[in-house]
Amino acid sequence: TTLPGQSFTVSFSAVPSNTSNSPTAMTGNVQVSDGVNSCTGAINGSGAGSCSITLNTTGSRTLTATYQGDGNFNASPASTGVGHTVTNTATWTGATSANWATAGNWNTQLAPGSSNDVDIPTSGVTNNPTISAAGVNMNNLTVASGRTLTINSGLSLTATGLCTISGTMSVAGSFSCGTLSGSGGVSFTGAAAQNIPAFTYNNLTINNASGTNLSGNTTVNGVLTLTSGNVTTGANTLTVATGGSVARTSGHVIGNMRKDFVNGNISPDAPSAVFAFPVGTVTGYSPVTANATAASTGSLTVAAFDGTAPATPAIPNATTLNRYWQVTKTGTVTAGMTFQYLDGDVDAGTEPNYRLLRSYGPGVQSLSFPNVGACLGAGSTCVDTAANTIFQDGVVAFDGFWTAGAATSPTAANVGISGRVLDTQGRGLAHARVQMTNQNGNFVYAMTNPFGYYRFEDVASGQTYVVNAVSKRYQFTPRTITVADALTDVDFVAQ
Repeated sequence: TTLPGQSFTVSFSAVPSNTSNSPTAMTGNVQVSDGVNSCTGAINGSGAGSCSITLNTTGSRTLTATYQGDGNFNASPASTGVGHTVTNTATWTGATSANWATAGNWNTQLAPGSSNDVDIPTSGVTNNPTISAAGVNMNNLTVASGRTLTINSGLSLTATGLCTISGTMSVAGSFSCGTLSGSGGVSFTGAAAQNIPAFTYNNLTINNASGTNLSGNTTVNGVLTLTSGNVTTGANTLTVATGGSVARTSGHVIGNMRKDFVNGNISPDAPSAVFAFPVGTVTGYSPVTANATAASTGSLTVAAFDGTAPATPAIPNATTLNRYWQVTKTGTVTAGMTFQYLDGDVDAGTEPNYRLLRSYGPGVQSLSFPNVGACLGAGSTCVDTAANTIFQDGVVAFDGFWTAGAATSPTAANVGISGRVLDTQGRGLAHARVQMTNQNGNFVYAMTNPFGYYRFEDVASGQTYVVNAVSKRYQFTPRTITVADALTDVDFVAQ
């Protein structure tokens, strides 16, 4: 088996059909051909010889030899054909070592070039390949399940076509592919900072104490493993898709991290409503945990920042946490949110006065929310100064900045809550009753209009409520909401 354009040697021998004539020794040349390409070699006194041929046509080829005759012997007809395969795919065997550049490690007896495809199969391999001598170029790359391709520090792999990684690609240097697919994973293991190409990965592992940087928006469908070192996103976003999860030992994400939810679960095949965003800043790890309700389908994006949350008028630095988080959502998500801060984020003597603060950027007044009841990490808005956590349950309006500090003025004002009640066909349901119950068990009612819309006025913000729709013909799932601002999308769909 050879690659297109690869030269190889063909040996042959010529034997006279009648040795009674004299002289019996044959001279002259033999031509070897596959019908397209050919080579010619002279025979020695014993009739043996060889020539070097290069085949350019891929597929199964048939080589024949023809003796061209001399002054004593006539030319021969073509010999019986011998099969030979020309393929554009070099298959790794690792028969002699792990060195990618060693010819004997390939079924073609030649390392592949930039126009060739590369296959590292599951079976028939003695040693896993390592790119250790020089950077390599190819067309398509396949790393089968159970195989590991290693790219040493300072070296690169460039595939202009598709990289299918069903095993593992361990990258201490760098790589680029036209596209990336496969059920395996890519692990970044360098000693110096590395750039992560902008792909959708199945599994992605970060094990680089010097850190990694996103080259563009990046998605992980399987497991994001943080073993060592931080991931800096810059202006990009690192997304863990609905089916994805995080396994963390050390390191965190500096910048935007997004998690997708479907029906309140982080993974359809392993339902769980709780997801911990492993975010932080250059000064430390400050994760955010979201506990989504069953009806949540959409995404949350979280980023952590050092300093005082922006607001107009400014939030006082001296009485406010020196850390804040920005949260944005898409779709319909309701979740309890827990923010973890560090001891070093607290100004001396101010922590006992902390409560949840939310700001919405320059030009928007910040709001403070009083601590309600015992702070056990579930149930009510609170700051737990022993556990260094900020908690709010039933959040439906996420956008803006989250932090903690002493009460600011004004505190949360009264707002309006509205939505729509829909039947199983998505049509507005008239004359349905919507009940809203506060934390003390007190409740109020609103009735839907002929188009299914309802509204509550003068609702105290900074509180948690249970809202439910009631109809004789339909059942609805109650919603728990924490009111930070006016809400217009508290909708109910009949089951």
